[in-house]
Amino acid sequence: MAILVDDIVSRAQTVIQDTTAVRWPETELVQWINDAQREVINMTPRAGAKTVTHVLDNTDSKQVIPNDGVMLLRVVRNVGGRAIREVDRDIMDSQNPDWHEATGSTVLHYIHDPIDPQTFYVYPKASGSVEIVYCKSPSTVAAGGNISIPDIYANAIWDYILHRAYIKDAK
Repeated sequence: MAILVDDIVSRAQTVIQDTTAVRWPETELVQWINDAQREVINMTPRAGAKTVTHVLDNTDSKQVIPNDGVMLLRVVRNVGGRAIREVDRDIMDSQNPDWHEATGSTVLHYIHDPIDPQTFYVYPKASGSVEIVYCKSPSTVAAGGNISIPDIYANAIWDYILHRAYIKDAK
């Protein structure tokens, strides 16, 4: 069930006792919904988890997640085949310093460094596609629409709006 932006705004207006939107305009509350969605993704990346087929760049071991991605969560498998295991970069570098140049028919391993969350490396370089799970950036929502993260986070969004409203009201 999708949670409507208007329902969250209405609940917040009831609690802050501003159902006529005099002190806190609806547009401001909707902006805070968008801020809240980004904070949820920041704190709980799995809230934006999306599984897709990713076409490999067979010219480089370095791969980049889709443009709407915040961070890679996992590389699962070669499409139509073999599972892919995550390995530590230090192990790959010490065992096979030339691993970036290796080519093959399927990917055996992937390396992910949280310092660069939007990229990952594959070993060996291969043509084809892999299935990846990445954290998608939440879509900007507007009045009349639905929140763009799972409904389970609606209360966190609501609490975030109330926090922002009370911070603004504090003098």
